[in-house]
Amino acid sequence: MEEEADVQTASPEPMGTESDGDSDNDDDAATEQAISDLTKKVSANPYQYDLHIQLISLLKKEGEFERLREAREAMSGVFPLTGELWLDWIRDEMKFLDDDHPREAIEALFNRGVKDYLSIPLWIEYIQFSSGNLARPGGVEKLREVCERAVTAGGLHITEGNSIWEVYRECENVVLMTMQPQPGSVITAEKGQEVEGQMEKINNIFKRQLRIPLMDMEDTFTEYLEWLGESMSKEIQTNYTAALSKQIKYKPYEEELVKHKGSNLSQWQTYLKYMREKSEPATIRCCYERAIGEHCLMTDLWLDYTEYLDTHSKIAELQLSVHSRAVRNCPWSPSLWAGYLHVLEEHNQPHETIEGTFEKSLLGGFTQPSDFLRLWECYIDYMRRRLDSTEDASLQTEHKDELRTTIEKAAEYLSQYFETSADPTFRLQQHQALVEAKYFKNLEKSRELWNQILSSGHSSAAHMWMAYYHLERTYGDSKHCRKILHRAVNAVSDWPEQVCDALMMFERIEGSLDTLQSANRRIESQMKRVRERREKEREAYGNTSGWNRQQDDRRGRRRPAFKPRGGHRGDSQGPRGEYQRPRGGYQRPRGDRREQYASSFVKGGESRDEQRKPQGENKRNEDQDRQAEDRKPAKRKAEASQPPDEGAKKAKQEEDTGLFKVPTMLPPKSPKSPKSANLTPLGGTPRVADGDQKSADAEVTEIPMDTSSKEEPKPKPDKETQTRTIFVKNLSYDVGEEKLRELFAKCGAINEVRLVTNYQKKSKGFGYIEFAELDSVSQALTMDRQTVESRPMYVDRYMEKEKEKDKKPAAKEFRYEMKMEKNKLFVSNLPRSSTKEDLEKLFGQHGALKEIRIVTYRSGVSKGLAYVEFEKEADASKALISTDGTDLEGHNIAVAISNPPSRKQPMAERKANEPEDYRNQPKSLGAKGVSGPRGKGRTQLSMVPRALQKAAVPQKAAAPQKAAPPHEAAPPKPPEESAEEQVVKPKMSNADFAKMFLKK
Repeated sequence: MEEEADVQTASPEPMGTESDGDSDNDDDAATEQAISDLTKKVSANPYQYDLHIQLISLLKKEGEFERLREAREAMSGVFPLTGELWLDWIRDEMKFLDDDHPREAIEALFNRGVKDYLSIPLWIEYIQFSSGNLARPGGVEKLREVCERAVTAGGLHITEGNSIWEVYRECENVVLMTMQPQPGSVITAEKGQEVEGQMEKINNIFKRQLRIPLMDMEDTFTEYLEWLGESMSKEIQTNYTAALSKQIKYKPYEEELVKHKGSNLSQWQTYLKYMREKSEPATIRCCYERAIGEHCLMTDLWLDYTEYLDTHSKIAELQLSVHSRAVRNCPWSPSLWAGYLHVLEEHNQPHETIEGTFEKSLLGGFTQPSDFLRLWECYIDYMRRRLDSTEDASLQTEHKDELRTTIEKAAEYLSQYFETSADPTFRLQQHQALVEAKYFKNLEKSRELWNQILSSGHSSAAHMWMAYYHLERTYGDSKHCRKILHRAVNAVSDWPEQVCDALMMFERIEGSLDTLQSANRRIESQMKRVRERREKEREAYGNTSGWNRQQDDRRGRRRPAFKPRGGHRGDSQGPRGEYQRPRGGYQRPRGDRREQYASSFVKGGESRDEQRKPQGENKRNEDQDRQAEDRKPAKRKAEASQPPDEGAKKAKQEEDTGLFKVPTMLPPKSPKSPKSANLTPLGGTPRVADGDQKSADAEVTEIPMDTSSKEEPKPKPDKETQTRTIFVKNLSYDVGEEKLRELFAKCGAINEVRLVTNYQKKSKGFGYIEFAELDSVSQALTMDRQTVESRPMYVDRYMEKEKEKDKKPAAKEFRYEMKMEKNKLFVSNLPRSSTKEDLEKLFGQHGALKEIRIVTYRSGVSKGLAYVEFEKEADASKALISTDGTDLEGHNIAVAISNPPSRKQPMAERKANEPEDYRNQPKSLGAKGVSGPRGKGRTQLSMVPRALQKAAVPQKAAAPQKAAPPHEAAPPKPPEESAEEQVVKPKMSNADFAKMFLKK
C-alpha cells in the first residue's frame, strides 16, 4: 500500500514536466518565428537601424551565435557601429577563441571597430587584448604599435585621453618587470643597459603626456615627480606649464559640453571654431572626432570636418577614411558624395573604386532633382580629366567612348526620373556638344544638339546663343559663326545688345566692308523694333524706372545702353580706342553698361535724343501730354492714396517755365482688370482721391457689366464691427455664401456673410463674415486650415487694407518656427495619397506624437512633405534613424531633423531697420523711395540739383521736425555755422531756378 501511495504521489511529476516541455516548445517556435520575421524585414529594408538592433538582441538571447555573427556583419555593412556595439561583438567572439577562431580574427574586428568612431573604451580593450601577445615572438613590438595608434587617435582627448596614457605606461611597466633579474642573480652590463633603456621609454611617455593639455594633468605631474625621484629639467617644467595654461582655456568649453550633454551641437560648433583659430591640427581633428561621435547625423558638421581636412591635410589614408565615414552617416548629402569623389581622384584611386562610389551615391535618396544632376556632372568632369591625362592613343579612344556614353546615360537617367526639372537649361546637352566638337570633331552632331537646345524654349536667351557662338568660334568656321549671330539677332529678346555687339565685333575681325554694312543695317532694323516693343511695354507698365528694374530683375542683371547715334554727334571722333559706327548705326557700349542705361532714360522714359528737340516742340509735347493725362481715367492706386498736400506739391513742381522742368517721380500704373463694385471688405468703400473721383467714376461706367444689381457703398465699419469680423480665403469657387453660413453657424450668430466676387458675380475665393458676438471669432479661428471641398480654408481676423496699415501697428501674424526643432522631423518624398493616419501608424510606434502636419498646395493636394512633431527629442531621434529611407507605397521617404532656412525679412521690416541717414538719401527717379531687393543700385542717382536739395532749418531746436522727402534731403551744414546764423529760405520755384541757372 505504501509503495502504491509512493507511486501515486510520484506520478504527477512526469506529467508536469511534459507540460513544461510543450510550453517551451511553443516559446521556441514563437521566438523562431520572430527571428524569421525580423530577418525578412531587414532583408527588405536594410536601412532600418532599429530592426538590426532587435534582430541582434534576439539572436544573442537565443544563443544563435552563427546567425548573430551574420546579422552583425550585415549591420556593419550598412551603418557604422558605435563603440558599445563593437565591444559587445568582440567580447562574444572572445568566448570562442581556439584554433578555429584564432586571435587574428579578434584583432581584425578591433581594427574595423576603431575606424568607425573615436571610442576610448574600445582602444583600451584593444591594448589589453594585445598585451596577451607579450609571450609570443614580436608580441612587445605589436603591443607598442597598438599603444602608439591609440595615443595618436585618442591621446589628445582632453577629458578621456589621460586613461590611454596610463594604460600605455602600465604596459611598459609590465615589460620592465619581465626584464628585472631574479633575486640573487648577477646583473650583466648588457642586462643593465636593457633595463635603463626601458626606464627611458617610460620617462619619454611621461614627457609626451605632460606636453598635452588633459584633464587631471596635475595628478600626472605629481606621479611623475614621485617616479622620477629627482628634480626635473627646466624644459619639462616649461612644457607642462604651457599645456596647463591651454587646459585652463579649454576647460570652460568642456564644462559647457557636459552641461548641455545630449543637445550640445551649438556648443560644439563654438568650441570647434575656437580650436581652429587657436589649436594645433592634431587637437582639432580629435575634437572633430569627438563631435561627430555625438552628432553623427549632422551634415553640416561632416562638411565642416571634411573641408578642414581637404585644406589642412593631404594624408591620403586620413582623408579617405573621413570622407568614407561621412557618406555612410549622411548618404543624403550630395556635397559629401562630391567631396568623396574628388578625394578619390586626388589620391589616384583605381577607376573601379571611383565608379563604384559614384553608383552608390545615386542611391543616397536625394530630395531635389538638381542633386542628381550635380553628381552626374561631377562624375562626367572626372571622366573628362581622366581622358585628358591619358597619353596612350588606344586608351584615349576607349576613354572618349566612355565619356560620350556617360553623358548619354546621365541625360537618359535624369529624363527618365525627372523629365526636364533636373536640367532645365540642358547643361548635359551643352557638355555633350562640347565633347562632340572637341574630341570627336563631329561638328554636325554638336550643331544638332545646340539646335535642339534652342528649340526647347531657350531661343530668346542671349547667354544661350553666346555659348553656342563661342563653341562654334573655337572649333567651327566663320561661316557658321556669322549664321549663328544673325539668327541670334532676330531671336533674342532679353538682351539683344549683347548679341549685336558680338556680331559687330565678329564682322570687324573676320568680315568685309559689305558684310559689316549689312550687319549694321540688320542691327539697326532689329533694334528699332526692340525699342518700339520696349516703349509699348513701358507704356503698359506705366513707369519707366519701375519697368527697367522689373526687366533687369527678370534677367538677373542690368541691361546695357543701346543708343542710336544721329545728327552731328554721329560724325564726331570718339575717345581713343573706341570704334565709331556710321551715323545712325550701332554703338558698342563702353564702361559701365548699367550707368549708361540709367542715364539713357531720365524723364519719364525719354531718350537723350528726344531731349535734344527744340524747346518749343518739347513744351508743346508736354502740354499735350498734360492735357491727355487730365482726360485719362485716373484710378491709379498710388495717385488715389496720395494726400492732398502731396498732390499740391506735385502740381507746383510741374509748373513749366519753358526753360527747365524739375524731374518728378511718376506713379506706377499697374494694368489690372476692371474692378467691380463688390471688391471691398465688409462695410468698406473704394478710396479715391478727391481730384480723381470723376475720372474714376467714368472708368467704372465704361465697363460693360450689369449695374442694376450693383450694391450701394457701405460706410467704413467701426472698430467694434471689425473685431467681430473674420476673413476667409483659399475657398473653392463653388463655395457660396450659404455654404459659408452653414460652416460657421456652429460658432455663433452671424450678422452678415459677404463673399467677394468679380464683375461677372463669380466668387473670387475669399470673403468676410461678421458675427453678432465677439466670442464667436475665437471659435471661428479654430477652423483655420479645415478642408472645405478638397481645399484648406484659411481663417484670420479682419485687418484693414494696406492704406490703413501704416496708421497703426500691424497685427501679429502666426508663423511657423524657422529654427532647428529637434523634436520635430521633416519628411519628404511622401506619396501624394498619404494621410495623417498613415504617418501616425509609421511614426507612432517610436514615441508619443504631438502633431502631424502635411504640407499641401492651396488646392489641397499634398506636396509630398510633412512635419511630424514628437513629445520628446529622444523619440524623434529614434524615429529618424528607423524611418529614414523607408519604402512607403513605392516611395523611399527621406526623414531629417526640422531645420528650415531663414525666412526673408519683409520689406516693411527691412525699411524700419534701415539707418535714418540711409532712408534720407536721395533715390533715383521713379524709385518711390525704395532701393530695391538688392539694396541701392549704382544706377539710382539723384537728378535733383543741389540748389533744390536745401531744406528749411527749424527755428526752434526743441520742436519736432517732419522728415523731408528723399529728393529734398538737406546736406550737412559746416560745423562753424550756428543755428542762429542760418536763415530760413523759401523753396525755389522752377522759374527762380531757371533765372539763377541762366544768371539773369
